Amino acid sequence: MTKREFLERLEYELGNMDAGSKSEILNDFREHFDVAEKSGKSEDEVCMILGSPREIASEFIQCYTGQVESPKRIDTGSLPSFIDQLDPRMGINSIIFELNSSDIEICGEHTDLIQLDLNGGNRRKFTTTVTPDGVYNVREISSAKASLSLTLPSDTGLSIDVRTRSGDGEITDIKAKRVSIKSASGDFNLESVKSSGPFTISTASGDICLSSCAAYEGFSISTGSGDIESEDGTGSFKASTGSGDISAVEHNGAVWASTGSGDIEVGTDEIAGTVNYSTGSGEISVECRRLNGNIRMSSGSGDIYFEAYDVNGDISAKTASGDIEAALGANSDMKFVLKKSPGSKIQNDHKNHENARHMVRLETYSGDIAVSVLE
Repeated sequence: MTKREFLERLEYELGNMDAGSKSEILNDFREHFDVAEKSGKSEDEVCMILGSPREIASEFIQCYTGQVESPKRIDTGSLPSFIDQLDPRMGINSIIFELNSSDIEICGEHTDLIQLDLNGGNRRKFTTTVTPDGVYNVREISSAKASLSLTLPSDTGLSIDVRTRSGDGEITDIKAKRVSIKSASGDFNLESVKSSGPFTISTASGDICLSSCAAYEGFSISTGSGDIESEDGTGSFKASTGSGDISAVEHNGAVWASTGSGDIEVGTDEIAGTVNYSTGSGEISVECRRLNGNIRMSSGSGDIYFEAYDVNGDISAKTASGDIEAALGANSDMKFVLKKSPGSKIQNDHKNHENARHMVRLETYSGDIAVSVLE
């Protein structure tokens, strides 16, 4: 079969599809022939690789109209198409975005379909495929600087994987099997995103903001120079940044945080196990209802504040030139070791129990130390 015969047959099989969509599909296949021929393949070889025009047209009609007659998987891995609508019953279990500069928005809604919209940009600069093992892959093949919107069922149970260079992203109202985001410089905002598996986000310089998110196998969040912010989250939370600030407030679960020079703010019901908070020059503020483990806080030059009503563990805080303030529950059984330089002030309103089970070590070289009682 020749290129011309293939395209004519494909146009015929597409039938009454709207003219715009039909034209896009045919143009994509013309381009596919051009690329393959430049690589040395004959027209007949390209036709054999692509397969039957009738089968191809049938798959496109299903994807463009959503008229899926029965749940089944399709394989469009060899087709340079833009599949913008899928039925999850087709066996989709994972969605992967590979983007350059385009922004991405993923939103869960009360819908039975997976719908991808391109807001601005050229469809030819993207490829979308569905592999036999159920992976829906959206790839930006050149710098399109467009905006993609993906709508899917809220309780999807899919794995979400986003890889981007400079595009920003927003994800809201979904329950996923796994969430993975990797970005060079984009900012990401996530709200009401729940993952039953790993929840990882890493970016070289972008900001990361989470609100009401849950990770039942824990969060792992990192950025080179951006800020990390989480509010009303659930699950163990590990965060690190080179120079940005870290904030995890109203959090249900253990929080670990480290930054090269930014501030650290933590607010949680309970701190369990051994937890470290460190910053090169920023301030540290940690508030919790219960300390059921050991906490270590260190700053090169910033102030440190710690608050806990119930203390069942050791507390250590050290800063070179900042002040240290600890507000601790009245019934806490503690022994205090407070160190400062000459000229600095120490105020301790707690009783020092020599045979106490727990130790409080606070040390500053040039700042003041204050320990108050929480009733």
